[in-house]
Amino acid sequence: NQLIEQYHITNFLAISTFFNTLVDAQLPNLAKLRYILAGGEALSAVHVNKFLKLYPNVNLVNAYGPTETTTLATTYLTNQSQTSFGNNVPIGVPLPNTSVYVLNPQRRPLPIGCIGELYIGGAGVARGYLNNVEMTNKVFIKNPFQTEDERKQNYNDRIYKTGDLVRLLPDGNIEYIGRNDFQVKIRGFRIELGEIEAQLMMHPQIKQATVLALNNQSGYKYLAAYYVADNELDSAELAAYLINLLPDYMVPSTFVHLFVMPVTINGKIDQRALPKPVLLTQTSYVAPSSTSEHKIVEAIATLLGFEANAISVTDDFFRLGGNSILAIKLSSKLTREFDRSIRVADIFTFRTAQKIAQFIDKNQEKRQSISVMPVDHIEQQLLSFAQERLWFIDSYEGGSNAYNVPLVFKLTSTTDINLLEKAIYAIIERHEVLRSLIKTNAQGIGYQQIIDLEQFPWKVNKQNCSS
Repeated sequence: NQLIEQYHITNFLAISTFFNTLVDAQLPNLAKLRYILAGGEALSAVHVNKFLKLYPNVNLVNAYGPTETTTLATTYLTNQSQTSFGNNVPIGVPLPNTSVYVLNPQRRPLPIGCIGELYIGGAGVARGYLNNVEMTNKVFIKNPFQTEDERKQNYNDRIYKTGDLVRLLPDGNIEYIGRNDFQVKIRGFRIELGEIEAQLMMHPQIKQATVLALNNQSGYKYLAAYYVADNELDSAELAAYLINLLPDYMVPSTFVHLFVMPVTINGKIDQRALPKPVLLTQTSYVAPSSTSEHKIVEAIATLLGFEANAISVTDDFFRLGGNSILAIKLSSKLTREFDRSIRVADIFTFRTAQKIAQFIDKNQEKRQSISVMPVDHIEQQLLSFAQERLWFIDSYEGGSNAYNVPLVFKLTSTTDINLLEKAIYAIIERHEVLRSLIKTNAQGIGYQQIIDLEQFPWKVNKQNCSS
């Protein structure tokens, strides 16, 4: 604030995180500036909206560009927007002597509105990475869109693969979505971490936020949110806030309060300096008070890799790092333990050891085991609906390999063929469907005939296994 006054500064360049700090401080001398260029990381829409309201006469430029393209590639004057920004602030249009391309994974141009990767060409593209040919060839590629005139001028012959996901807006500007490597897969869903961060930043008490995908003790991924606020916020309230804005699978399992976000020497968030989160989310520990609660806590602890005495009966299974795969395992484990019918949907509904125990104590429905129905004749072994469907398709098409998955494995010289043969034999013995035939009775109805293991025609050609 004093430097602006002392040196009559008119133009100011700030890293995004520092820009956020300036806006939160509401420095009066910022109003004396003509331009602020902010970049380095995605601009916070919350802080941009706040800045434009506080300093309407100062031009705020969102400046985007990786170092590999000589710092800046596109710019966007935020003051030109007639409305407040939502999740993302556009990064604008390319500078002179710069070309940009929004491409799909096959490097084909995408239409307006479609998310793709940003490639940059033009005078600013670097030659590559010093003494790193492999990385250079990976991201500095021959430009397939070079025009004939550009070719004659030996210009724009290479483009840089940024790894940034963007989309072209109808007005010609580019909207930054996030990083390719910031996309993660959690519980079978592909998630853009920047989308979660943007929603957290919309919270009135949160100044800055970042979200990471981490591994718990059992090796399963979970989402951890780090946020900067004057006071620590209740994690349950934060989760409830996000559940109204995002799908359940995008709500972080844990929230870590920080007074200051750690940054690198370049002013970007230093993810490696972020503290390791504590997944135990209860505000006060509640010990198991019944045999059912003890067994459920032990089952959860085993699956998630915790000590049983560290888990409260009020802890949310999914906030501890549970996911749909682990919910299936917990459902199966509890069904066997209590001899009750406990579905995966019940785990999602009741979520804590306390509520699951109450459900089990009230639920008198015994688990249903699959029993083999005796038949008097082989033709009574009718096909299931799924088998009938595939059998019909195969018969209609006159034979199809659509559901065949042929695989070829190269064995090493150290492979024990006898052990391999025993393993395959055990699989065929375990799964009768692998030695089943579909036949038709006199009425044209399909039935299955299971071949005895001793009569099953399979063999290992050991003559070709010596090399």
